[in-house]
Amino acid sequence: MAVRVSHYARLNELWYAGADDDNALYGMRRIRAEHPSHPYAAQWWPIGQGVGYGSSFANQAADLLQGWPTAPWSPDFRDGAAVQAVCDAMEASAGSGRWVSLGEVLGTQAGSG
Repeated sequence: MAVRVSHYARLNELWYAGADDDNALYGMRRIRAEHPSHPYAAQWWPIGQGVGYGSSFANQAADLLQGWPTAPWSPDFRDGAAVQAVCDAMEASAGSGRWVSLGEVLGTQAGSG
């Protein structure tokens, strides 16, 4: 599992941490997404210019269409539904003041979601 965080005022920066990171690297690290070696900046975005909100959508569309029409879409509907289930569990947990499992949100046995 990896965690990526972005900030609206700094769209050219990503904060990243992965479950498989070395324990000595505890915490999140900043990735600058504006260097020409970065795939979202290469060949079309000058250094020093933050990747803006609109440009982020252009990159997203390019990612989605890269393998079209034969490659599977990623993320797909299943990924989106899984993220929505986590959001639903978080909202239910905040509203009830208790832990809410994904299984509870999905209507399956506890621990299977």
